[in-house]
Amino acid sequence: MTPIDLKFSVPNPSQIQTLCGFLGSFDPLHRGHEWIVEHLLQQFDAVLLLIPARHFEKTVQFPRNATFRQRIEMLASLRSRHGTRIAAGLAHEVLFIRLAEDLRSYFPHADIFFGMGNETFERFLDSPRYYVRSGIPWTAAEQAKLDHLRDRIVVFGRSEQADSFVTVPAHLRGISSTLVRETVMALRSIQAPGSLWQQRLSSMISPAVLELILQQGVYAV
Repeated sequence: MTPIDLKFSVPNPSQIQTLCGFLGSFDPLHRGHEWIVEHLLQQFDAVLLLIPARHFEKTVQFPRNATFRQRIEMLASLRSRHGTRIAAGLAHEVLFIRLAEDLRSYFPHADIFFGMGNETFERFLDSPRYYVRSGIPWTAAEQAKLDHLRDRIVVFGRSEQADSFVTVPAHLRGISSTLVRETVMALRSIQAPGSLWQQRLSSMISPAVLELILQQGVYAV
């Protein structure tokens, strides 16, 4: 099993000098995710969106959740709007230090960065505990890698009080994939007209994601 299963990549990975990875369930992709990607594209040559494989080990059931293929379709809609600097795939490795090393085999000349939220950043700083819990020795070499990568993290905060490097705009902070799923299920339950779908969801997801949800029957009870 390869650590990363890329579903679509950038045209010339060996020419990428700076790459920023971002892990998420993208169930579904929403406006907050899109803002983060747009922000990262301003700073880096390419952005790699990864869905952790372990997410599908949880209670993920279609049609209450989107399938992996459907989530990749959502991410591909981003690429169609923002160009081929976006790549996406499945990550079997979720320890950021090890994932950064794995990414170098795909992007050999890239300086690797990651974008993440405050809570994920706190877990990243607590890497020694996660290594030990996974039965992986924590060595001085691993600590050096942590120190190196720590300066290559872009942290996104969802509150004014968050200790973050980048504050997500106020109108996006309340959006979550859970909220989108719950809204879709509520609209389905009342057989809402198309105009109400647009009214309730246009601020949370893109037209392309909404079209996929409607056409493929995603997020139904």
